[in-house]
Amino acid sequence: MSYEIEYRYLAFAFDGQRGYKAFRELSIQQGEEQHFQDYGSTPCTVTFVEHGSNNTYDESNRRARSWALQHVGSTGRVMERVIEDSMYAESGMTQPLGRYQKAEQFIAANRKRIEAAKPLDEFFSAVRHGQVRLSIHSFDPAKAARHPWWLYAVANGWVTKARFHDEASCLMFQPSSLEALECALLTVSDVGDGTCGTMASFGHGTSVSGALDRLHDGKQLEMTFARRAAAA
Repeated sequence: MSYEIEYRYLAFAFDGQRGYKAFRELSIQQGEEQHFQDYGSTPCTVTFVEHGSNNTYDESNRRARSWALQHVGSTGRVMERVIEDSMYAESGMTQPLGRYQKAEQFIAANRKRIEAAKPLDEFFSAVRHGQVRLSIHSFDPAKAARHPWWLYAVANGWVTKARFHDEASCLMFQPSSLEALECALLTVSDVGDGTCGTMASFGHGTSVSGALDRLHDGKQLEMTFARRAAAA
C-alpha cells in the first residue's frame, strides 16, 4: 500500500497584522473591493513538513523526501486543517515519523507543535537573502484574480506559469521585509482552493529547503530500506 511519510516538522507564529495592513492598502490603491480574509486581529501560524512517498527512492536508495508548506493562516484555521488531515493518519495514508497514528494522537501532536511555534522572524532571517520559490498546489485562478497582493506580485514579475499547468501558479521573490514574507504566506493560503494536503512545495536544493534544514532542531529521520527485488 502506498502512503505518505512525514519526517520532520517546523511551525512559526506571527500576528498577521502587517500582512493585513498591506492587503488593505494595496486594495485601496488598486481601487478594488477587498477580497481577502481579515488577519488583522488574530494569531497566525505557518507549518512546514518534510515528507515523501513510502515507495519513492532517491539515487542513494533512501526514501525520497522534500520540504513543503503545509498550512498557513489563522491558527484556528490551521487547526481545522489538521483535524481534516487526521482522517488520513487514521486510515494509514499518512504516517508521521513512519508510524501509524490514531486521529486523536495526530491532532494532539500537531497542536503541541503549533503551541510551541517559533517566531516567524527566525524563518525570515534564514531566507531574507535568497530567492523564495513557491509552487502553489490547488491554485484557484478566480481567487487570485481578485487578491490585491497576488495582483501586486504579478505586476512585479514574481508570478510564472507552472510546468504542465495552464494557469500561473508559481511565485518567486526575495522577501525584503517581514511584511513581504507575511503577505506572500497569507496570499498562498488565500489563492488556494484547500483541496491539497500541502499548500506549496519548494523543490530540492532551494534556499527555503536549506533554511528549514538549518532551523530544525532534531536530526533527520533516517529510513533507508532495500528495494524489493524485481520479480523474476
